Amino acid sequence: MYKELYGLALLRLADEGKIDLNTPVSEIAPEIIIENPWADTDPVRIIHLLEHTAGFDDSRTSWFYFDGPPKSLRQALEEKAQLRHVRWRPGTRFSYSSPGYTLAGYVLEKTTGQPYEEYLRQNLLIPMGMATSRIGKTEECRRLLATGMIGTSSRSDSGMIMRNPLAQ
Repeated sequence: MYKELYGLALLRLADEGKIDLNTPVSEIAPEIIIENPWADTDPVRIIHLLEHTAGFDDSRTSWFYFDGPPKSLRQALEEKAQLRHVRWRPGTRFSYSSPGYTLAGYVLEKTTGQPYEEYLRQNLLIPMGMATSRIGKTEECRRLLATGMIGTSSRSDSGMIMRNPLAQ
């Protein structure tokens, strides 16, 4: 995931007055259901997503790998709705939560009206001088990758088999 970039982008939007980090997530993305028994008095807010204090469980890395083509953040959130069960009052305890940052990325998309990849590239990466950096594995990105060297039991003249595992 891109936690640091999501956080930086949302902080930038807050600094520009475009969002308030204390806004309940349900006001920006009401279509995303959050199972929160304290929603009336203690809704999950954007700041809780960034601080890992929303009360969500963490996920196993494999829960966000999908077969087939890449999914949008909304599709991932819909398919993994069980990860948005709040276990305690939001803002009261820290618990590392990758699903919270997936939701933060979706809030970024809803706030800016752009896919997160495009917003991050245009508003963070390029201004920081990182014009060749990309979000995800695009064909353009693959051409820029270095070729890795992996030793195997087979030997070439140099004693190593050279291949680029990311280009396969």
